[in-house]
Amino acid sequence: MAIRLKQLAFRLSRDEIGILSSVDFVLFVAIVSIGSVVGLATVRDQVVQQFGDIAVAMENLEQTYTVNITYSNGSTEQFGFTDGASPVDNADQAPGGIEIAVPADNE
Repeated sequence: MAIRLKQLAFRLSRDEIGILSSVDFVLFVAIVSIGSVVGLATVRDQVVQQFGDIAVAMENLEQTYTVNITYSNGSTEQFGFTDGASPVDNADQAPGGIEIAVPADNE
């Protein structure tokens, strides 16, 4: 039995099937790295798109309200808030209402 185990161990030590060479490993790591960079760039683009969609939705919220109060003596009072127009966002320009860069002054 011990001789058979020695022969099996010797055959397994000489067996090269399944050995991963360094070139294979470097190629595998390069492909996985490129794939993950492309995948993360896609995720970044989709997250930015979602934030943009949320910004447009919040920009279109109407927050105007009016409160009417009637007192027990019959007098009434009214107050409220009128929401102004939102800044307009044009394509290929900075978002409306946000100053991205301050222009340099001529000195």
